[in-house]
Amino acid sequence: MKHIHTLPLFSQVISLFDLDLNHDKILRDMKKLKYREAPLTRGRIMVKDTYATDDYRILNSFPVLKKEIGKACYEHIQNVLNLEVDFFIYSSWATRTGPKGFTLAHTHPNSWLSGVYYPHSHPSFEIKLAHPFSSLCQPRIKEGRLNIYNSNSWTFPSLKGRLIIFPALVAHEILPNEAPYDRYSIAFNLVPKGPLGSHAESLNLSYKT
Repeated sequence: MKHIHTLPLFSQVISLFDLDLNHDKILRDMKKLKYREAPLTRGRIMVKDTYATDDYRILNSFPVLKKEIGKACYEHIQNVLNLEVDFFIYSSWATRTGPKGFTLAHTHPNSWLSGVYYPHSHPSFEIKLAHPFSSLCQPRIKEGRLNIYNSNSWTFPSLKGRLIIFPALVAHEILPNEAPYDRYSIAFNLVPKGPLGSHAESLNLSYKT
């Protein structure tokens, strides 16, 4: 037997970027925002000590950050995915998670891609992404042999200035904050914009800002 090749086909593509910005100033401005307690979902507690802004266009208050996130999204779509399509960030919000706070795994419906930016870091500031079909049968992985081919989930550190872009159907969760202070982040959703498909399947998407 000769093993020819192993292909990670149909993968859920995730891009990580480090933004070159004044993250300390962004964090100071984020702390001045008004936050509300995150809602419950279907009677089940999905969050603990996690708060979000009422403003779901929060990136408009951070124009320099918005521009850099837009450049990263363009890089991900045009040069990583190699797709000829524009995009529209239709929602964005800031999140504050207190000590011992967390969110359970969730997705962002009605979106194509999602992303999250971190203005500061701590060893416990982590986000966990999960495969869309992670609830299906999964045999036990050999000890110490977790890799991109067999993993059902992957945990990323929330480094200062880090931006993570991922498919909106990928479940994600804020792992418990073990720091003695609040954890801040800005999340966003985007959808494709402009012409999609061709001939009878063509569609042109436009949005009002």
